[in-house]
Amino acid sequence: MPTYRPRLTPEQIAKREARRKAHRDLRIKTLREYAAGWKDPVTREKLLARSAFGRRCIKERKELRSRTLQKFLTKQPSRMTKQGWTDLLAASEQELKAIMRSISPGTRRQSFRAKTSMHLFRTMVREGLLTLDLESSSYLNNYRVI
Repeated sequence: MPTYRPRLTPEQIAKREARRKAHRDLRIKTLREYAAGWKDPVTREKLLARSAFGRRCIKERKELRSRTLQKFLTKQPSRMTKQGWTDLLAASEQELKAIMRSISPGTRRQSFRAKTSMHLFRTMVREGLLTLDLESSSYLNNYRVI
């Protein structure tokens, strides 16, 4: 069933345009202040330290995610299809969070920054945790404990 939006009055349209313009001007002002900070030698040091801290945090999160997935894969089957891996990842979300907490108890947010199990599966393939066997068209678990 179609839904219809009510028509806006000219005053509402004018208010919306004014809000958008004010928001855009604020964004531009903020970006100009940020750019000016990089040119100022005193502020530049703080900005460099902040960006280095951000890069270090991202690196630590990636390392934690990788170690968590490696530990998770030691308990999983040696080979499965793509669909099997994504279903397993979707069903084992709580187990992955528990492993992450056990590796790094101080972690505030236990998330993998993956939108879905499919994205997490692609990350595992990209990092070399799983490799594709072309003969059987299944993915081999490189961390299976024998």
